[in-house]
Amino acid sequence: VEMVNNINGGGFNFDLKLVAKAGSTDLKLIQEKDSWQYFYYTTDAEKNEALGVTWDSYPDGWYQPTFDRSGWLTGNGFFAGNSWPKAGYGTKLDVTQDYELHAGFAKTFTLTDASAVTTLKMGIMYDENPVVYLNGVKIFTTTGYKDNAYLEVNLNQYKNLLVNGKNVITAQMMNAQGGGGFLFALTLTAGVEPLQLYDAAGMAIVDSASSNWAWASSDIGSANNI
Repeated sequence: VEMVNNINGGGFNFDLKLVAKAGSTDLKLIQEKDSWQYFYYTTDAEKNEALGVTWDSYPDGWYQPTFDRSGWLTGNGFFAGNSWPKAGYGTKLDVTQDYELHAGFAKTFTLTDASAVTTLKMGIMYDENPVVYLNGVKIFTTTGYKDNAYLEVNLNQYKNLLVNGKNVITAQMMNAQGGGGFLFALTLTAGVEPLQLYDAAGMAIVDSASSNWAWASSDIGSANNI
C-alpha cells in the first residue's frame, strides 16, 4: 500500500482491514462444454472402415498421462451417439445402436499449486459402464447408465494424485446394442484454500489494528515495523 500526505492537510492516517473468506473456493477444472481428445470404434469391422476408424481395441496404456494422443480426434462435450434423443450435446459420434460402441476420452488441466486443493468432486452422466482414471490411476467405475442428471462423486481420497502442472483425466465408455444411446459428460471441481495475505512478521492479516506492518518513509529512509 502506498500513501501520500501533502504538506497542507489534516495529518496522516492509515488503516486497513481485510476480511478473509472462510472455507474453500470452488475451482472448475473441467466443465461440460470443454474440449476433449477421444477415439472410438465399433465391434463391426465394416462399420469401422466406413467411419474411417483406425482403432479396433483400446491401445495399451491409453489412459496414462504420457500416452501419445496426437492421432486422436478432438471434440467438445458432451458426447452422444446418433440415437441420442435429446439436444444440448457438443459432439455426436456417427454410430447407431446397430453396433456395440467403445470409446476413450482424455482431458488435460493445469494446477499451479496442487497442495491447495482441499476437496475434489466429479459429476458424470454416462451410458454406459464408465471407468475413470486420474493421472493413470483408476478412481471410479460403475455399470449401467445414468443419463438424466449428473451423478456427483466425492473424490477427496484421490486429491493426492493431483500434481503441479499438467494433470490428465481419462474415461473409458461403451454402449451395447439397444437402449437410449451412447452418452458421456464429465465435470471436475476442486475446493481450494482462499488467498491469504501476510504482514512483515509472517502473521495472517485480518485487522491492521492487531497486525505489524513494514513501512518506509522518504523522510526517514529506512524500513520499520509498527
